[in-house]
Amino acid sequence: MKTKNEILTDIVHVVEASPIIDLAGDIYKNIRKTGSKLEDCVVSLISGSTAKFLQDGAIYIKIFYLDINEQNSYYEDTLNGQAKEQLLIDLSTTLLSMNGYSFEVQSRETYIEKVEEINQHFTILKMNFLITNN
Repeated sequence: MKTKNEILTDIVHVVEASPIIDLAGDIYKNIRKTGSKLEDCVVSLISGSTAKFLQDGAIYIKIFYLDINEQNSYYEDTLNGQAKEQLLIDLSTTLLSMNGYSFEVQSRETYIEKVEEINQHFTILKMNFLITNN
């Protein structure tokens, strides 16, 4: 069993070490810097239990990217969004072989959401996990 912070740290280390993720921004745990306009990555999780030490849960990895501004209207940069979504799919393959964790490939989801207030979108990877050793 591990704490939530230990799990987040483990996942952030994998993201930082991955040649797949090469972003202009930073990698954060849980929440990103307010007002950031960079391509940031945010790693968060939902625990499967409310205990101090966790055995399972779901990992969420978001990559933010700016919308395109044309004539004072904002549109999703769909090509960039598709590229970021593919990065997360590739990263999920790396997570599947991560020591100490068992990620459920059947639970893998990727999708894109709009962040209205700041004219950005993010692509998100969600995967369930079990901790396989302490």
